[in-house]
Amino acid sequence: MPRRLLLSSALVALVLALWGVLPVGSVAITNQQKLGDLQNKIEATQGKIGRKKGTERVLSQDIAQWTSRIRRLQGRIGSLQSRQSAIQADLDRAQGQLDRTRTNLRLQRARQVRMKARLAVGCSPRGSWSATRPTRPTWSP
Repeated sequence: MPRRLLLSSALVALVLALWGVLPVGSVAITNQQKLGDLQNKIEATQGKIGRKKGTERVLSQDIAQWTSRIRRLQGRIGSLQSRQSAIQADLDRAQGQLDRTRTNLRLQRARQVRMKARLAVGCSPRGSWSATRPTRPTWSP
């Protein structure tokens, strides 16, 4: 019996030893799997970050090109506005001259109508003339 007791004690000890070792081994494998999964996730995230940074660089270049184009267009707009102001000033001067010319033309036409009326009556623009008065004065020496 002692042999059986010894054998059963050894068997129990072996089972306990295996039970103690196996969970540690399975935990180690589980930790290795977790570490591998975590590294895969990190690599996938770094890949996403890399692609996003690539997109960011492209967008930054696009923005820089558009900014440059906007600045050039703003410069051209400024030049064109200066030209427009100068041309508008010339146009305003010409419009003023045209207005003065039109006013003068109206005055001259009114004067013409008055003179024609006086001539029809037989009057000179500076005084009255009679129909019997000679057209040339006679000079006596």
